[in-house]
Amino acid sequence: MKKLVSLMGALLMASLLAACGSSGLHKDALDVSWEWSQLTETLPASQSFVPDPENYTLAFSADGTFALKADCNLVSGEYEVDGDSLSLILGPSTLAFCGEESLDTLYLQMLGIVTSYELADGNLTLYLGEDAGRMVFADGGAAGGN
Repeated sequence: MKKLVSLMGALLMASLLAACGSSGLHKDALDVSWEWSQLTETLPASQSFVPDPENYTLAFSADGTFALKADCNLVSGEYEVDGDSLSLILGPSTLAFCGEESLDTLYLQMLGIVTSYELADGNLTLYLGEDAGRMVFADGGAAGGN
């Protein structure tokens, strides 16, 4: 009986530790520098390829935080996952003006309305609320300090 109680206690502790260390985000999405490569909008219908995707990155950590680069600005924040539902809570940011041609403002606006995600074929796709469209990110390698 004592062994059974010890075993159950160990299993409970292991499951609690696993829950605390898990972000809920698919492990293949973590610690990758995702580079924004494409935007598909539904209204008006359009598809755009992002020039200089390495200037628009997103990296998720297992602790429920993310770091991103929006052209010349750096932003951090938190994310919440429930199944394939995803929401990003933008936090502190630098506020430099990146130029008239920069997509930094659009990038941050779109990230603010993300509702779900999908990993497929080496890409991360973030779906936007109210069927506004989707953002596609390519794997830019291991995250190492946006």
